[in-house]
Amino acid sequence: MRQISPAPMSNARAFTFVEVLVALVMCSIMVSAICTALIVALKAEQMASWLREAERMNSEVAAHYYRGESPTNLLSRASGDWSITEEFIRQKSDETTLVWKVWNLMPNDRPSLNIRLCLHELARTNGL
Repeated sequence: MRQISPAPMSNARAFTFVEVLVALVMCSIMVSAICTALIVALKAEQMASWLREAERMNSEVAAHYYRGESPTNLLSRASGDWSITEEFIRQKSDETTLVWKVWNLMPNDRPSLNIRLCLHELARTNGL
């Protein structure tokens, strides 16, 4: 009877199953870290875009207000992406009353971001 011997061992080295699993885990950790960094960068870019837009709107509102024009039509153009509220705040002193016109600008996509523009003008107490 003839004996069957096992296949001869190869001299080539190979990776073990555990080594392959460790490599896959390390790759998945690196991919998740890269994705997290990308998400953070995109959110920061969106926030910077909102702040640039708010700065532009603030400058235009201030220019219209100090020229004596109403910035209402200017704000109505931007109201699709932004929630805009106006209010007056009066501070009384001995001889004059300081009147503040306040605009609150909030992007509809992120209402926690509240940009406030406060402009004031001096008014006589008898003029109010």
